Amino acid sequence: MNANIKSKFNSHSIHSRKAISFVSLLFMTILLVSPLVSVFTNVSPFASAAPDKVVGTANELIDAVANAPDGSSYTIALDMDITLTDTLEIPADKDITLVSDSDSKFFKLIGADGKSTITVMRDGELTLAGIIVVHEVNAIGTGVIVNGGGTLTMTSGEIFNNTATSAGGVRNWGTFKLSGGKIYNNTVTGSGGGVYNDGTFTLSGGEISGNTAKYGAGVYNNGESFKMTGGRISLNIATEGGGVYSDKDFTLSGGMIFNNTATSNGGGVYNYYNEFKMQGGEIANNTAALDGGGVYIHFANFTMTDGKISNNTANRNGGGIGMSNSACLEDIDISSSAAFSNNRASAAYDRAESDDELYRKHIGSKVTWTSPFEQGYNNYDISYTKGTQIDVDDGSKPTTSPTSTPTNTPRPPTPSDNGSKPESDGFDWRIVVIVLAIVIALLVAALIFYLPKREAKHIEEDLNDFTVV
Repeated sequence: MNANIKSKFNSHSIHSRKAISFVSLLFMTILLVSPLVSVFTNVSPFASAAPDKVVGTANELIDAVANAPDGSSYTIALDMDITLTDTLEIPADKDITLVSDSDSKFFKLIGADGKSTITVMRDGELTLAGIIVVHEVNAIGTGVIVNGGGTLTMTSGEIFNNTATSAGGVRNWGTFKLSGGKIYNNTVTGSGGGVYNDGTFTLSGGEISGNTAKYGAGVYNNGESFKMTGGRISLNIATEGGGVYSDKDFTLSGGMIFNNTATSNGGGVYNYYNEFKMQGGEIANNTAALDGGGVYIHFANFTMTDGKISNNTANRNGGGIGMSNSACLEDIDISSSAAFSNNRASAAYDRAESDDELYRKHIGSKVTWTSPFEQGYNNYDISYTKGTQIDVDDGSKPTTSPTSTPTNTPRPPTPSDNGSKPESDGFDWRIVVIVLAIVIALLVAALIFYLPKREAKHIEEDLNDFTVV
């Protein structure tokens, strides 16, 4: 009997699978090596594309802005410091991003004396993503002015050394989003050393520090809204409202307001006739020469549902929260999840029995208070002088120096005369690439282990797959 043996075995399929496996392993290796190289060379693998235009003079910059297409994003890179003779205007319908054409330094855009460096017109959009907006020493002018309907976004870079009557760093009538970079060492004789907000301001990252003003050295808020979800407001000095002076609604849900100073009231925040909602974040290590080391309430509403007020000092009343009048007690609501600690003032008081009902209505039962207190109506945490003064034997005296330093304290602001790029604030892409490298390494290891076994299995199945004809 003759038997014809027909095999389905196909050696070509084996070679095809081997080729696919080799290409896959090669691709995975490239993906693994490239992010690691980027970490050690300090170049982000997620770096933005090349700019649309590179400029080195004021005229080139002005022409590039004017010729940018309407309605679409256009990136202009400075390849050297540029001194302006007039304000750089971002017209309506232009969407301009300004960057530095360098991996190692920020280039300066230097404003003309007596003029703002940049003005964003109505319906114009500007993103600052790596330049320095500055005026020369003794020159006068705001860094950036945003008109109503305009938008400013700042993700990195600096706005510093600008001097004006009000609004040293940024004057915003439109929309301002700060997620990175620094606004620092700006000086005004009036309000808003760092930022004067008359529109909508969102602070999610970055730093506002070392600014000086009479009211609101860090931020003066008189706009539609000011929401702080992250970032830092620190080392600012004002007569009232060292960190923030808010004349309109202010919401704090993240970030830190710390190490600010008021030579009168409100070291951290001065809230005037409006509503301040604290839903998170921390107000710490602020100092007031009179009342309200952390927060000062002037006939305004203060609601604290979360967060921490700590290590603040008032040389008179209200280390944590000071008030212009005892009637303000009715406008304060502190929920049980709030925390106070290490606040200091000149004296402490027991609560008067006549205020028990008010206290139970507005103060949560599980609030953490500055030790050794177990209730909040005292001059250490909440300004209160209607009860009986008590001696506190805890070694605490009001001082102008913080008792401790909060985490993530920034270095004191110093001018970046050489324009060198500081370490990134907030998001760090190195973490992403390291995690990505680990994941890819695991995938490569799995493929190296799995594919040979898979090929052997396919070969065995093919060799055993015969049909007798």
